[in-house]
Amino acid sequence: MFTGAVDGLSTVLRVLVATAVGCVAGVAATGTTGAFLLVLPAIAVPLVWPCVSLAGMLTAGLYKADPRVTVPGGFDLTLLFALSLVLVLLVEVLKSRNVLRRLWQERVFLASWAIFLMILSLGLTRTPSPEYGYAKALHFVVIGGLAVLVPLIWENRQTELFYRVLFGLSLAMALDALSRMGEGRYHLTAFSSNYLGLARQSGYGLLIGTLYLLPKQRTSMGRALVMILNVPLAFALLAAGGRGPVVSCLIALSYLFPYDAVLSRVATGQLRIRRLAGALLVLVLIGVLTVLIVVSPRGLFDVLRSRFSLALGPDVGSSTLTRLDYWKLASSLFIQNPVMGVGTGGFSRWAVGSDAHEYPHNLFLEIASELGIVGLASFLMVIVSALYAFRYVASTGDEQSKESVRLVSVLALYALVNACVSGDLNDNRMLFALLAILKRTGTDTLHEAGARSRRVNPISGPQGESVTRREFQAKRGPRAS
Repeated sequence: MFTGAVDGLSTVLRVLVATAVGCVAGVAATGTTGAFLLVLPAIAVPLVWPCVSLAGMLTAGLYKADPRVTVPGGFDLTLLFALSLVLVLLVEVLKSRNVLRRLWQERVFLASWAIFLMILSLGLTRTPSPEYGYAKALHFVVIGGLAVLVPLIWENRQTELFYRVLFGLSLAMALDALSRMGEGRYHLTAFSSNYLGLARQSGYGLLIGTLYLLPKQRTSMGRALVMILNVPLAFALLAAGGRGPVVSCLIALSYLFPYDAVLSRVATGQLRIRRLAGALLVLVLIGVLTVLIVVSPRGLFDVLRSRFSLALGPDVGSSTLTRLDYWKLASSLFIQNPVMGVGTGGFSRWAVGSDAHEYPHNLFLEIASELGIVGLASFLMVIVSALYAFRYVASTGDEQSKESVRLVSVLALYALVNACVSGDLNDNRMLFALLAILKRTGTDTLHEAGARSRRVNPISGPQGESVTRREFQAKRGPRAS
């Protein structure tokens, strides 16, 4: 009871602090004393639920330019959410020592991340595109740094809420896109995003709805509702006309087969049947969607059909040609500057001859060409250190841990495949947030397994009582030298 009262008081204090900070930030941002009422929820609510702030920060570029969601005074929503996350970090550090302990548990992952950020910053000293390079590095260090740090310190329930918030944002974009279908646009868009942003976000929503929300439902009505909500997400994914998100989604779903085969060997017979049925359902869904695209009436999936026809046919479209040329150029720059690359943002100078916002549309080639083998190695270290979650879960995890890693690894793979065909470093910050969630899930699994082991196999104390190892060492005292 006392612990619950303390937690409740802590939440109240956080809301009060958020209210005060929100008022000050609102007045400072808008220059009016009344506009803080609109700015306040954007800081106060995320301070209590940081998952809302993280999801808002990572997806703000998809909707913040829409006049229906613009904050009065022109205050940037990405910066607003980032400010709330900074406050979250400060509050958590002051409130609990567990934050520093958690960060220490992730020291290998954080060290790899810090090395990558350092190499990215050092790349500014030799970049031929200082304007784009500095903007790129600043945004990634601040926004990307928060996207990595916050999931490492928040509670497990925040991760589940993060998935739900992403699903809600994806569904809102899909519904907004469907409401624009009669405007006669070549590409389907939502809010202020382009067609790729819509397709990519719809893919996140579809994966979360299928792999997370659907299995969570215990009633037939709940499962039917989730399946109905998945329909506009699937439609937006296909009708937007982006090839990369569609292929990435299929690859991510196909990954479920080897994952379940490797990490579910000890599963019960009922769980095996359920997962086999899920895998067969995915195959049927892929087949139905393929037939739907081929035989659908004109106007529904024309953009997607034409773009796949260009990609697979003898006549390659301009978008594919541009990407192929950029990939060749990035590979050439990496060969010519293998160690340190051409500098942060320097690819644009070679691609278009000016300090512009241009990139290879492939995250690996972008890092290799601009930061060289040193930057590429540090980036791979971040990925490999996050993949240690599989080792922890395979050796010590229970079925709940395996399901958690199953979901976040599918989402991370979806983000990684997307990063190989579109966007630059800042466009793919969601990937790094998912890698942090994956690493945190693996670490929690390892420590929970250790706690279960100590409870199941207690150590006999001095008087024969059952105690944990730490309690036994405390009673025994220091060893004699």
